[in-house]
Amino acid sequence: MEKEKLSSKLLNFVFVMCGGLLGSLSRYAISLVVPKNICAVSLVNILGSFLVIWFNNKLMPKKKRLKLFAITGYLGSFTTFSYFSLETMQFLNSGQYATFAFNIILNMLGSLTSAFVGWKLFTDSENLFF
Repeated sequence: MEKEKLSSKLLNFVFVMCGGLLGSLSRYAISLVVPKNICAVSLVNILGSFLVIWFNNKLMPKKKRLKLFAITGYLGSFTTFSYFSLETMQFLNSGQYATFAFNIILNMLGSLTSAFVGWKLFTDSENLFF
């Protein structure tokens, strides 16, 4: 029985790892296509906020391993909040105050708006916020 639990947990790690590989490659591909400015990071964060709701609520609500692959692995490495933080601080440090403020507003409002739209499209609840 213990051997089955261990192999099941190891398989979960493989699902996260494979999703993470594809997510980071997708993020890199977007950075090659979109000009090197805040648009690429914003695009990834906004798209990721929408996709996490869709994946969680419609595509795989009860599929644990698929969630590990898609949400924990793929979207975890695809979205770039840590890079957003670094980039934002670089704008501040270099005196680009307008870009600093715009970057925060675009990422926060864009990501939350995208998640809200995803929630409304892919949640059966009539409640606006839950």
